[in-house]
Amino acid sequence: MADRTPAAATAAPLPDEKTISRAEELVRERFLMPEEDPAQALAPGTPRRNALDAAVTELEAGAKVPSTEWRRRYSMLLGLERVLSDDEPKLADGTSLNPHQVDALSGTLTALLADQQRNAPPSSNGTPVAAAAPEPVVAGPTNGAPAADPVLDDDADVDLDSDVDPDADSDDSDETAAEAEAILEEDVAEDEEPLDYDAAAELELGEEDVGEAPEDPNAHKRFWFEHATGAGKTVAAMGFVDASRTGGILILTHRRNLVDQFNEELRTRGYRDRVRGPMLGDQDAANGPVTVETYQWFVRNAGNISSAYTVVICDEAHTALGEKTAAAIRNWTGPIFIGMTATGALIARHVTDLFPTQTSRFDLAQAAR
Repeated sequence: MADRTPAAATAAPLPDEKTISRAEELVRERFLMPEEDPAQALAPGTPRRNALDAAVTELEAGAKVPSTEWRRRYSMLLGLERVLSDDEPKLADGTSLNPHQVDALSGTLTALLADQQRNAPPSSNGTPVAAAAPEPVVAGPTNGAPAADPVLDDDADVDLDSDVDPDADSDDSDETAAEAEAILEEDVAEDEEPLDYDAAAELELGEEDVGEAPEDPNAHKRFWFEHATGAGKTVAAMGFVDASRTGGILILTHRRNLVDQFNEELRTRGYRDRVRGPMLGDQDAANGPVTVETYQWFVRNAGNISSAYTVVICDEAHTALGEKTAAAIRNWTGPIFIGMTATGALIARHVTDLFPTQTSRFDLAQAAR
């Protein structure tokens, strides 16, 4: 006879089909994929079972939407499992993700699953997931009124998902460095650049000692991937948007015109109804709102940004390495952070100081092969 482990002996029974269905309606995600065996897919102690148990607990408490803590822990994880369960993952408008975009999503899912296993809450026996302590709200200019949706330019002509040219020059080392330096030295308006970001200084850091790392309890929730220019990082970002149906997503970029481009991309890829202006203070929404803003806005409003944002996507993540921007990222311990860059090979050490876990890599050398 098989041994009964303490976990097996105390685990709550699998909820019935009706309860699972109600939990799926609450969190707007599947707990069971087609043709999956419930006993295996929802085995006690697995991240998906923990997510289900936590959702059922919230249902029994009368919740109408999932809590902020549930959205932070499980919305992206379950959504990535859903998106990647299809043989050919697609966005809302039917765009198929290319292998490199799929790799970015699957690498992040693997990292999230590993983190959940290390930090699993005691929910497989029916015990509720502990609620997160509320984040301090710094006084700021907000009146609690809903933010206005950003204006989207119908005339924008954006093509950010083109495949990498297979005939690209294979002389990778000089080309990679040159491309990275060109991106870092772009001439942009002063009010569109992070206040503390010095591109030239970052390039000169090299392998110099950058000093003792600051205390960083949220480092395990910050990931990054490196994809060459033209590999479709923006479409990969749309994949993360698709995966987060209840948790809000904040996309940060270093130039105002890129804010407009991301908003146009969201509109054309099928996520227009989720785009909204920035939420501050106690404003909340559990329908996966997506906001695009600059790093300067982020630094200026640090401490007063709504906890509805459970995922922060950092475009051109190397531009988030300045002291004030990095400190604001480290101090916001609630969300998952996902950094995207094409220049990781040049300043990888400094990117990994802020985004410790690399989930995918497709650099210019690989693209040229």
